[in-house]
Amino acid sequence: MLRTTGRTPAERICVLVAVLLLNVMAHDARGVVDTLAWYRMGEDDPGAASGNTANDPMEDSSINGMDVWRTGTPSYTNDTPVGGTTLAMDFEADNNDRFTRYDELTTATDNFGMEAWVKIESHPDAAYRYIVHNNKWGIGVQNGNFATHFDNRFILEHVAVPLGTWIHVAMVRDNGDNRFFTNGVEVAFANDSTPVVPAGNFCIGGYTDSNDIDGMIDELRVFTFNTGEFEVSDLLYPVVPRVQTTRAMPVLETSATLNGTLYETNGATYVWAAYGPTDGKTNKPGMGGAWSNFVAYAGGAQQAVGALTHEVTGLDSGTRYYFRFYASNATWDAWSSTVSFTTPSGGIVAEDGTIFNPRDVTAQSALVLTSGESITIDTDALAITGDYTGTGTNGYSQSGLVRMGVFGFDSIDLQSGSTVTVTGNQGLALLSLGDVTIATTIRVDGTNNVGGIRGQGGPGAEGGARHYVYSSAPPGATRGDGGNKMFEGVGYGGGGVDAAGANRSGGGGGYGGVGGSGGGGGGTNYPGTDLETAAKLVDLYGGSGGGGAGTAANGRGGAGAGGTIQITTRGALTVAATGSLEANGGTFISQGGQWGAGAGSGGGILLAAQTITVDGTVEATGGNATDAANEGGGGGGGGRVAFYSRTDWGIPMVSPYT
Repeated sequence: MLRTTGRTPAERICVLVAVLLLNVMAHDARGVVDTLAWYRMGEDDPGAASGNTANDPMEDSSINGMDVWRTGTPSYTNDTPVGGTTLAMDFEADNNDRFTRYDELTTATDNFGMEAWVKIESHPDAAYRYIVHNNKWGIGVQNGNFATHFDNRFILEHVAVPLGTWIHVAMVRDNGDNRFFTNGVEVAFANDSTPVVPAGNFCIGGYTDSNDIDGMIDELRVFTFNTGEFEVSDLLYPVVPRVQTTRAMPVLETSATLNGTLYETNGATYVWAAYGPTDGKTNKPGMGGAWSNFVAYAGGAQQAVGALTHEVTGLDSGTRYYFRFYASNATWDAWSSTVSFTTPSGGIVAEDGTIFNPRDVTAQSALVLTSGESITIDTDALAITGDYTGTGTNGYSQSGLVRMGVFGFDSIDLQSGSTVTVTGNQGLALLSLGDVTIATTIRVDGTNNVGGIRGQGGPGAEGGARHYVYSSAPPGATRGDGGNKMFEGVGYGGGGVDAAGANRSGGGGGYGGVGGSGGGGGGTNYPGTDLETAAKLVDLYGGSGGGGAGTAANGRGGAGAGGTIQITTRGALTVAATGSLEANGGTFISQGGQWGAGAGSGGGILLAAQTITVDGTVEATGGNATDAANEGGGGGGGGRVAFYSRTDWGIPMVSPYT
């Protein structure tokens, strides 16, 4: 949100950023917008460099993951409009250069906007050429003028395009009014047309081969806002300090760490952390409905671009909190989006990494199941029902990144012919003071897809999202699920989608930060983070879902990922010949057709005991993909199995030991 002196519109059109910084007086701006997608045109694309062909896909820099796929050979350029941006995108009309997301970005018909910096090099004919297009509305160039487009029913031509010059353009639908801005100044207004609901592709730089632009685009953003809340100062002109919220992690009973990123400063920039049990929106202290806590980040020191990590203490357990960051420089201020988290009520912390000590929980009577008996363990409700009843507690790894349902016993004897069913989002941890014998199956597998419906992650499957830092404290409602039709799977390393061409197949889910992309069974991997480099398993992560496939209207859902199981005992642990511990990824089930979705990755299993004997099965396999013709989905990656014992021991072949 810009703070400005009230210069005349004519003066503000041509004011350079450096001059504007010297001619401002501060006052609070009240508007707030919700960013749906923000395309920086290179700054957040891995390996991007001036002169290189653009990545495929190009990254959405917002938290919403609205990546777009390349047609032609648009390339990065260091010809940029203002300070604070280092790369822009160069489009050649003759090459049919553009980017496409094969679905509408939003279905909004009011209270929305889109903006970008553009530099048009030439306009060869009178055809409408698209700068950005959400199928039913967008910004383009026609007859040498900038124009807004509403479902082919309304085209309003505005100011002439200055060839070879960077200019900021914005189209805003504000409570029924169609408004168009250049360089932060409103230059056209109409209220006689309402766009219909968008239903189709979202495109940047063109729409069809005859409607592509010849020029450059940078810092393209699409946003929505509540009725009456838009202000011109909400536009990104010249450049705001850019701050983003990621998530709170770890989250414990009375404390949490608030995380975000300061992407741009554009002058001396200072940051505040705002949090409390109610959402204070954009209200600072002294304003009605203000945040209950508004704390200067790092003691009020000037901040450079980088990660934001702010620890808060004194929280109430079992309470939902909201937080966001506020950044301000000499000219602009900006809020990140609001994120919520809930502190747990009760729980224990692992004694060593992610290994829980059986002495840290109240031991219930021996868990003994004979043939024909059955129980259901709900890791969310922390309850055991059936032929044995009991309760559990929440357990956290030392990092606070993983939360599991923990159940303690004097001893455990699950005999052949008994049945154990595990439900819930959290992983399962069974702790015992005495010996443990597993002669039945304990399974936290991801489920297979069913036609267009994606599979679900098993209990403990990853709760993060691709490109986000992992956290399952607590895991999300769709943790480890497969991608929904043409979209990425859920999980750090979730399978991606190759949306280029007719064969839009889904990639297999990955464990540890890399999920494959689809496309005829091939494609490159998405870059990820090495979540586990040491021999010791610090955090027991679950797996990631496979990517979806096809189109939003006619597609296939990906398979779910394997979850997590931990068994820790102060005695001996035996997996009998009839016993099985499984955290397998789901398999893609072929439905026929030309698209194959991805399979889920395996999950994680940890066994810790004085002695460990495995005569049965311990596995965390990735799911299989179909080998049917024209269905080139990717198989899921293997998960992680870890054994810890105080004595040397030999085990037979474990399938797989990954």
